[in-house]
Amino acid sequence: MPSTYSPSLQLELIGAGEQAGTWNSTTNTNLGTLLDQAIAGYTTQAVTTGTDTTLTMTPGATAVARNIYIELTGSGGTNTNLIVPSSTKLYFIFNNTSSGQVTVKVAGQTGVSVSNLNKTILVCNGTDIVLATSAAAPGVTSVAMTVPSFLSVTGSPVTSTGTLAVTLSGTALPTANGGTGSTATTYCSLSSNVNGTLPVGNGGTGAGTLAGAGIPTFSATNSFTGVNGFGITANANTAVFAKAPSSIGAGIVAQNNGAGVPFAAASDSPTGTLMVYYYGTFPSSVTTNGYVQLSGAGVNYYSASDYRLKENVTPLSNATAKLKQLAPKNYTWIDYPEVGTVDGFIAHELQAIIPQAVSGEKDAIDQDGKPKYQAVDSSNLVPLLTAALQEALVRIEALEARVGV
Repeated sequence: MPSTYSPSLQLELIGAGEQAGTWNSTTNTNLGTLLDQAIAGYTTQAVTTGTDTTLTMTPGATAVARNIYIELTGSGGTNTNLIVPSSTKLYFIFNNTSSGQVTVKVAGQTGVSVSNLNKTILVCNGTDIVLATSAAAPGVTSVAMTVPSFLSVTGSPVTSTGTLAVTLSGTALPTANGGTGSTATTYCSLSSNVNGTLPVGNGGTGAGTLAGAGIPTFSATNSFTGVNGFGITANANTAVFAKAPSSIGAGIVAQNNGAGVPFAAASDSPTGTLMVYYYGTFPSSVTTNGYVQLSGAGVNYYSASDYRLKENVTPLSNATAKLKQLAPKNYTWIDYPEVGTVDGFIAHELQAIIPQAVSGEKDAIDQDGKPKYQAVDSSNLVPLLTAALQEALVRIEALEARVGV
């Protein structure tokens, strides 16, 4: 009778009377290679963000799925799956991908997600992948616990997403367990029994008071204290201030030493500046990048263009040739079909002709594999259109002169 294969590891089972004189090759493969993989085998397997990587158990031959220890490499993240056979088997998975999680599962099932840089013991029960252990370890979310008689616990077992509530059950918390030996509700009064400060490493300020930590405080009348009126510092390079009228105006200044600095000022006047964009360190050294200004019933948007900010100034030439390369299109928006057909440009096509009119890069994606879309600022076309029109007018005037118009 012909050979068959074991159900879980797909080892070749030699049929009666088969492979005379050569059975030792099959036996050596089974014992020396395939069982070695199943018991102590280590291998790496690359995975790709947002895709399925399917492992198969090749009958009678080496296979990635037969190894007990599989180290995942490549990129993890949302919808990144490692699909394994449905045969019963133990796996030790090390998610050594660059970021995100990888879900190990049988096709069509739920499986178990393994976080980046975590190691987890999993088992296939013949239907799907499940955790092989309930003991507490990195990435394991349940804990079994014994509760002392003087406490009552709700929410047990503790999970990564649940909560644990512990209360006295009518008996005093002993001093040996951090209590006062009294059933009084003030045994752990925040006002009288808690001293010291929460260290910076634990999310605190390291100071005994808000003022000592440099954090502004508010009064019952909504007045505030802090640098330049009211200040909130997020990190070493970012701050937000509510300025007093005696400084640069009533409003909000958002400072970031590595980016533009906007100032928003409220106004009840029909004219005036609504928002100014600065670059630099506020308020000692900034350059105006542009501003939004209310003018009568309209709103004007200005970008800095002072000659004192520029150098290497030359006339724009060959504008007509560049204009001919532009490729205006008609199109509809995928997410807004109700808008109908509109006119415009395809960002990367325009970028090849006028780079400063387009932000972003063609086909760019973020760390989760989602698109980072390009954008167009059509105002950057105005200089080219003006220069091209001027060149056309020169040619038209020359032709008119020749024909005597």
